[in-house]
Amino acid sequence: EEYETTISMVCTFKDNDYTTDNIESLLCGEFRRKMMKREDHSDSALIARKNYNNNQNCDARREFYNQNQNYGARREFKCYNCSRIGHTAKYCKYKERKSTDQQESTEQKSMAVTCLSTGNANDGEWLFDSGASSHFTPYRTDFISYKLMEDNNTVTVASNVSCRIVGIGTVTIIYETEHGKYRINFHDVFHVPDFRFRLLSMARIEKKGYRISLANGRCKVFDKKDLVLSANRNEDNMYILQNYQIMKQTAYALTTSDKIDWHRRFGHVNFESLQLMSSKCLVNGFDKDMKENKNICDACIKGKNIRKPFPKFSKQETKDILDLIHSDVCGPLPVESNGKCRYFITFIDDFSRKAVVYFMRSKSEVLEHFKNFKSMVEKQTGKFIKCLRSDNGREYVNQAFDEFLREHGIVRQLSSPYSPQQNGIAERLNRTLLDLTRTMLIDSHLPKSFWAEAVNTACYIRNKCPTTSKNIIPEQIWTGRKPSVRHLRPFGCKAFVHVPEPRRKKLDDRSQICIMLGYSSATKGYRLWDPINKRVIVSRDVIFDEKALVPESSIQNNVEDYFEIVYSETTRESMDINNHTNEASTGGVDSRIEVEEIEQNRRLNSTESNEQLQTNYEVHDEVQLHDDVHLQDVAQPSQFSMVLRNRETIKRPEYLNDYCGLSQEKKEPKTFKQAMDGPDHKLWKEAVEEELTSLKNMNVWELTDLPPGKSAIGCKWVFKIKYLADGSVERYKARLVAQGFTQEYGVDYNETYSPVVSLPTIRLFLKLAVENNWLVHQMDVKTAYLNGELKEEIYMRLPEGIITEESEKKVCRLLKSLYGLKQSGRAWYETLERKLLEGGMKKSKSESCIYFEKSDGVIKIILVYVDDLILISSNLEAMSDMKIMLGRNFEMKDLGNLNYILGIEVKRQEDGSLFMNQWKYLQEIITAFHMIDCKSISSPMDPSQELSKSQCPITVQEKNEIANVPYRRLVGKLMYLAQATRPDIAFFVSKLGQFSSNPGKQHWAAAKRVLRYLKGTENYQLKITKDNDQIIAHSDSDWAGSKDDRKSTTGFIIKIGRTPVIWKSNKQACIALSTMEAEFIAISSCCMELVWLEYVLSEIGYAIKKEPTILSDNQAAVHFAKGNGVSSHSRHIDIRYFYVREMWEKGKLCIAYLPTKENDADILTKPLSGKRIESILDRIGISANSKPNPE
Repeated sequence: EEYETTISMVCTFKDNDYTTDNIESLLCGEFRRKMMKREDHSDSALIARKNYNNNQNCDARREFYNQNQNYGARREFKCYNCSRIGHTAKYCKYKERKSTDQQESTEQKSMAVTCLSTGNANDGEWLFDSGASSHFTPYRTDFISYKLMEDNNTVTVASNVSCRIVGIGTVTIIYETEHGKYRINFHDVFHVPDFRFRLLSMARIEKKGYRISLANGRCKVFDKKDLVLSANRNEDNMYILQNYQIMKQTAYALTTSDKIDWHRRFGHVNFESLQLMSSKCLVNGFDKDMKENKNICDACIKGKNIRKPFPKFSKQETKDILDLIHSDVCGPLPVESNGKCRYFITFIDDFSRKAVVYFMRSKSEVLEHFKNFKSMVEKQTGKFIKCLRSDNGREYVNQAFDEFLREHGIVRQLSSPYSPQQNGIAERLNRTLLDLTRTMLIDSHLPKSFWAEAVNTACYIRNKCPTTSKNIIPEQIWTGRKPSVRHLRPFGCKAFVHVPEPRRKKLDDRSQICIMLGYSSATKGYRLWDPINKRVIVSRDVIFDEKALVPESSIQNNVEDYFEIVYSETTRESMDINNHTNEASTGGVDSRIEVEEIEQNRRLNSTESNEQLQTNYEVHDEVQLHDDVHLQDVAQPSQFSMVLRNRETIKRPEYLNDYCGLSQEKKEPKTFKQAMDGPDHKLWKEAVEEELTSLKNMNVWELTDLPPGKSAIGCKWVFKIKYLADGSVERYKARLVAQGFTQEYGVDYNETYSPVVSLPTIRLFLKLAVENNWLVHQMDVKTAYLNGELKEEIYMRLPEGIITEESEKKVCRLLKSLYGLKQSGRAWYETLERKLLEGGMKKSKSESCIYFEKSDGVIKIILVYVDDLILISSNLEAMSDMKIMLGRNFEMKDLGNLNYILGIEVKRQEDGSLFMNQWKYLQEIITAFHMIDCKSISSPMDPSQELSKSQCPITVQEKNEIANVPYRRLVGKLMYLAQATRPDIAFFVSKLGQFSSNPGKQHWAAAKRVLRYLKGTENYQLKITKDNDQIIAHSDSDWAGSKDDRKSTTGFIIKIGRTPVIWKSNKQACIALSTMEAEFIAISSCCMELVWLEYVLSEIGYAIKKEPTILSDNQAAVHFAKGNGVSSHSRHIDIRYFYVREMWEKGKLCIAYLPTKENDADILTKPLSGKRIESILDRIGISANSKPNPE
């Protein structure tokens, strides 16, 4: 037991290190350490205290020595406390120390350090210690991050002396080898000032996955392939680290040059705001240390220098957006802007501090801009402006303005005469914008006529910076999303803009030099000044040289001579001429301009005119901008006209039809009042009236008085916007829902179960349809639940929208199964079943939602998922018969060919093949979890990563840190994706689901990694082709893959031809004692699914040419499944798993072996590399479609 540490070190040796010299050297060194531990001399301890206080028992020992002055007599005394000669236990100096240390260490156990000889080691050396439980250092300056220890934690050394641990932190060592420098971070290093030396724990290093080699007097530490640390053994058998240096904390600070660069990128915003953004992670893409810079920024001094600080003013507390709007006009400015403007007006929301700025030629435009601002913000937020605060300027105080405010119920607050302080927020914003504008113009050397561009950019940046009064990001409060600043670039810096192919010849430059002016809100790109052609370009294909400026001589010449905006590359939105003639819009700063649109990679179709151009769009990650509100320099252009090409003649790429409207989904109201008061109230009113008409026609209720002793349940309106597969709006849907949660079992409901068709069944019949050229259509039952007949007596209160004075005291006696009732689903299913059976259809015994009819070689099939019906037939006449039968019994909506079902897009090709994908659903997931800008990866899980319950939070603090993480919500959404069209993530989702009750940080990181994989494979789709109807199943299992309970994972995939129809990945119910047993259990599970599949096919009369085949990569399991012997290792296997042997003996299926590399089920049991995943997906018909990845 004394040599357990040494034995563990020997066990880590590689084969070439197992030499007698190495082992003898290690054992001898350990023996000498243990011998010197028993002695008491100055060189015996690795760690000696610098200032050990021996005064605790000083008086007692002095009394003892006075009583026993004969030295020889004292030599005869032996201490029974420390076993030393010369004193007794009563006067032992270690007794009281031990008692004190034991009392102090109640909070944490002491960590022992093995004793070694330290004869020739210098103070402060890094020593490798095989017995140290942690890393130690006596120097505070070693740490790059540090935290004081609040508890009285101690460490006990070999001489039984306890030393106090002062703090804990991270130490970084830079180690030099012949191949280069390595930076190694040692975390959780303890700070013990009483130690003489720094210690590296060999056990901790080994636990981190490094390999330690002791040979030829050297201790070497390797990572997976390279030497990262090395130490030489001295004459006292101690290993001392060589060739290193310790990185101090200051090395991690941002350099002055980098600070200035970020300062300029943010338009010379003060360093306090930048530090606040960095320290509190208020924005993405900015994690720098921006403590206040000591160097001087000349542009800031010239642009911001003032005589005294701007005074602080009192603020009115607001509780929501648009409760109070501050406004002020700034101007006239001494120089006209490029749009001939001399004023700008600002509107600031008091609650969020969101600012919007408009540019004006005269103050008479204030009311018009306020109307535009009011319309825009109220439409975006769904809220209303309640109060406007401004000064007493005539532009605000006039009859037209007063009438407009009264008409819309807006309260006006005016500042007192000569008291601008009462409008301080707007006044301070204007000063801030002018300070930033002045500074940016000085720094960029642009003419002052560009002040409108600078103000626009300053306002855009200011909305993404924290306010000093509230320490909030206005943009985040306004939109609910943390803004990104990765795209910010310094105003006025040099930019190289890609020249589109139609604007250059073959030998022309591909880029032109421009000047960065700001950020476009009409398109996803930058606003850039072309000094040669004297125009503004909006483009996203830009490379910036942030440290360079364009020479002033190329800017100054006749800026006002010609001023236009060219939208380059990715601009695709059409522009409204009216929006650019007399009001501020989101298209650009200057509206008195000629707008021309350039698109990339145009190819002239030989059969089309010069106007009919086909466009291929390239999407890059250069810019990521939100559709923020910022302003334009507005003018009244009478002499300029908007020159736009006829967009109807431009051929739209087909894939863009799939993406229309995805990012424009409208907000659905939560209450009846919100729907009736919202911007789309007319559409919602029509939807409500349509629903009430349906309820009346279906005779859902009758008005009556509430009988005594009875209670009425409530109801509410649910509003839903239905979208097509391409993301465009199909219709506005209002549904009246009963509040069935107040029902009581056995009183007003009994059975509630209602079956629906499964996803494997849908894939099975779609494969049969493709294989036999069957028709596949889709129908929807209108107000399906209202067809169900109630057996119970249920009363409901009147819904909003139909309550009158006469009916106010009445209640509804429900006659039909209204949505929301617990038994509604079952009542509808029973009605539908009865009508289908009356129509001649037969109900499948294998699955309750399959109805079929086969006669004279004609097949009819109906798959039921609540009110969505999939109709399959072998000819058009049979399809018409089914639709007529359904139309006689229910109000149906014929949707034609199947194209969208249960969130799955279905597309049939001309050759009869069929594609299934969930692109829209996947985009919603990625957007909802803020992974739209993440970097994609080739595999959903790191093959070297292991997830276990040991990574789950234990302490209350750890649980609180993960409490608000939407882990279960993400796993649930991924689960549906894995079950429907993406078997490549089934194993990982199943693994993540095992930790849903108590997820840890590692589990959350693993879940987000799956999203990164899906981001890179978002255009993957499942292809169903016509090849053959041979049923082949691949079965696989790992062995004891779960580190928590040592259970294995079953995985199998069943294909018809190349099309995957059924797949599964789940943990086995029992613990397998061998790989054979685990593989046999997987084969058994696969067999049960095959028998079900065969039964479904035989039921509808579909003949299988050849019996199904199960392929496994474990030969022992294959032989055992066939009954080839039972050994002592297999007698314990549960009898229910022998079902597979019975099926094989009856000739119902074949069982055979295949190599692991050809086993498609491998993807369902373990993490694989990216290339291996691609190979398997290609074999099962899952591949990328032709769509580009939209950004």
